[in-house]
Amino acid sequence: MCRSSIIIILLLGSASFVVNAQGTFKPRDSDEEQAWRLYNQYKESRRVEAPLEAQIKAKFNDALMAAYGALAGKAVDPGDVAEVRALREKMETERKRQADLLAAWERKFYWRYGDLRWMNDKIRDGKTGRDMDRIEFAMTYFPFNYVPGKTAKVGPTPTPMLQPSASADSTSLTLELPGYWGHLSYTITGARLDPPTGGDRGNVAGRQYTGELTGRTFTVSGKAVSDNPSSGPGSLDYYEIVVSVTVGKEKKEYGYIAPKGEKLNKSFSLSVPVESGATGSFSISLMEQNANYGPHGWVVGGRLTAAKSISNGQTPITANVKPVTALAGTWSCSDGGTYQIKQSGTSITWEAASADDGRTWSHTFVGTIQGDKIVGRFEDHPPGQYRNRGELTLRIVGGSKLEFVSASVPFGGRVWNR
Repeated sequence: MCRSSIIIILLLGSASFVVNAQGTFKPRDSDEEQAWRLYNQYKESRRVEAPLEAQIKAKFNDALMAAYGALAGKAVDPGDVAEVRALREKMETERKRQADLLAAWERKFYWRYGDLRWMNDKIRDGKTGRDMDRIEFAMTYFPFNYVPGKTAKVGPTPTPMLQPSASADSTSLTLELPGYWGHLSYTITGARLDPPTGGDRGNVAGRQYTGELTGRTFTVSGKAVSDNPSSGPGSLDYYEIVVSVTVGKEKKEYGYIAPKGEKLNKSFSLSVPVESGATGSFSISLMEQNANYGPHGWVVGGRLTAAKSISNGQTPITANVKPVTALAGTWSCSDGGTYQIKQSGTSITWEAASADDGRTWSHTFVGTIQGDKIVGRFEDHPPGQYRNRGELTLRIVGGSKLEFVSASVPFGGRVWNR
């Protein structure tokens, strides 16, 4: 059965499969109904899968003890073996179901509500006085199709994160598969990339890019996470992240092997300067190195030609883009927040807050106008619940519209208007 068919069956079968987590809340439109279905299906699958691994270990250990203490020649009970096999099959079925649900969520809802696995985070809802998980809170208080004063959908559908634009000066996407492979997210800035080759099948999957360097600095950043603990360096089973960035004669590398008992959870960011005429390359590898079954994981790489339009080390500016100098004021965003932008020449700062007076998120941004883009860094702060920080780039479409280009960490906003 193909992947898309599995997802469709999951959606159609949600009525009998889901334990509803939204209480008396009623979705505002069909898009939100779909978001709640995916959320509830994923939550239920996690609930079913959670005890299975412990049951497998307990049953396996019980069977070994029984065989060890029995008369010589007695083997493990075939019934125990069959039961363990059935538990493993059930666990893998749930993990496959979760992978399909995560993929469906990524295509449509990640940009608005964040990573579906964030449901592990808890937020105290001041209105109802109860604890909600982070995704339930976001879906309850932030319409998916946000328009100030309305709830109807307007404008184009946001570009999915898994479909980066070939003409953009940065690329950001997430490769996901729950279980022993781990999760790799990455952002590439300072280059215009062509659509990649590769895919998500096989023991080692990933993406291969070609493109052109476009800026004075080339940066590869991201995060590598494993769901399971490593057995440590030199063992039969361990997790390893290796990153390499080269431009001209400049090269930077990063490597880390999770020690015994540690779940890999490492961020990385490598930047190298770009000189006129220099070519470049990069590689990112997240692997579960297994002596018995071979390596499993993700490999992302690319080769970059020299920039065609950088002169005197300056970042090129598209000729037909008119510089916008008046951006100060109050802006509304597709994430439901309000952004108070201040400007002094090419310097830009803002204070932003979610629609619930900043209880969910609030952050400060400091940056500069570079050609037709705003480039800088944001940092979350109280009273909001989140504590993210990272690089952020927007494109200036006109005096009353801004668009998201890239971010080094997940960021919800996609379009700003005033």
